Amino acid sequence: MNKSIKSGVYALINTQTGKMYIGSSKNIKKRIGQHFTALRSGRHCNKELLKDFNNGDEITYKVLALVPDLHAELFNRETEYIRRAKKNHISLYNEKYMVGDYYFSRSQITSHMADIYCKEKTGLSINQFFNRFQAEYNMLYEIMENPQDEQQIREKYKDAIDYQNKNNYYRSAFGISYDEYLKLPKDKQKELFRKYRRKNAN
Repeated sequence: MNKSIKSGVYALINTQTGKMYIGSSKNIKKRIGQHFTALRSGRHCNKELLKDFNNGDEITYKVLALVPDLHAELFNRETEYIRRAKKNHISLYNEKYMVGDYYFSRSQITSHMADIYCKEKTGLSINQFFNRFQAEYNMLYEIMENPQDEQQIREKYKDAIDYQNKNNYYRSAFGISYDEYLKLPKDKQKELFRKYRRKNAN
């Protein structure tokens, strides 16, 4: 295996209990460092792992496999090690759920469902949509979580989405934000529109 490869599968291990957190990353060294920084600062997302760390349990790490930086390959190898751990009755901090032939975390399942929902509603992936339309992204996510409240949620986001759409339009048409446009004198605003119409008429 090429030692210059940075991506792969790793485990955080409680040396007292043998319990593991198995994950994969495009940059293992950086990701493991982030885990320990989060543990030391008391902000790790896995509350059970954080609790054991705070109680004085020693947490170490091990690189399980170096894998070329390909999403599918990383995911396959992570699943392989989770299967192996479960087969050997090793307790895991990160709860995973079997979906087809793969293990997913709760957050991965939620993100995948959100991505499907967003594509059905907008034709864009969730990341593409978020980058272009953050307010509407937040609205759709709330609707996905609480479909029975769709009308109230849409009303709540109406002004924010209207402002966002105006901002996108003015940036696309004039290269300035909507707020910047409003600060211009009326004659400058009219001149921008005249130039825009002439440009699009040619």
